[in-house]
Amino acid sequence: MEVLKDIERKKLLDKICEVHSCQLWESPVVIAGKLKYLQVCPECEKEEIKRIENKLNNDSAINSKLAKTFEVFNRFSLFPTELIGKNLENFRTDNQIAEQGLNFSKRMLRDYVKGETGNVIITGPPGVGKSHLSIALASSLNNKFKDLGTPKSIIFVSVTRLFTEIENSFGGKGDFTESHAVEMLSNVDYLFLDDLGKESSMSDTLKQANEWRQRVLFKILDNRQTTFINTNLSSSDIKKIYNSALADRIFKGASKHIFKFPDGMESRRY
Repeated sequence: MEVLKDIERKKLLDKICEVHSCQLWESPVVIAGKLKYLQVCPECEKEEIKRIENKLNNDSAINSKLAKTFEVFNRFSLFPTELIGKNLENFRTDNQIAEQGLNFSKRMLRDYVKGETGNVIITGPPGVGKSHLSIALASSLNNKFKDLGTPKSIIFVSVTRLFTEIENSFGGKGDFTESHAVEMLSNVDYLFLDDLGKESSMSDTLKQANEWRQRVLFKILDNRQTTFINTNLSSSDIKKIYNSALADRIFKGASKHIFKFPDGMESRRY
């Protein structure tokens, strides 16, 4: 109790603060369990409190911004566990085509960080590294924008996983509804669609189901200016499988941003 009484005591000193030209106070504080007396300027204290408040507010604003941008990638992306840890550095370039694919991805990273727009399409047979390059590019963009101080929202989503999650919500069984998916994926800064076309074989018993998937994809792509797509489908396949309106959205602005792995290239998964 005596210590607490001593803490309440402040003594006005004859010393003057060199910065604010006001008298210093002798203020008692407890440090490591012992009572100490510090000479403090009330105006310096106010400035320090204001500085701390500003820092906390700034940190809070940054964290809030990152929650809506940089952290979106890890919070909302939907992809198989086999893609975890894939990056541009560990992509195998054991042949000339693979090296060209890696260089294409690095060029896309450079150009889109600088503000390039339009869709990007990586196409080719299964197992050649399309998904690896796509998620590596997504992760690299996410980190690069953060490092530059201009974080963006980026989502990488497997198209089959997307429709599985939506279908699981039917009948009020989940929150990942069609409207939720369309709203989120339409408005994210950079969207990566993995394995486009695979969803067309998910349920071929009802033509209506296929048409529904096309409508969902159209709603997502219709108002977007930039979407990164990888697919096993060729350009002619895309035009056959999808209606003309959706095919047009898939190719939007992609004329300079297409990389094609050769049809005869063997899978690199084995």
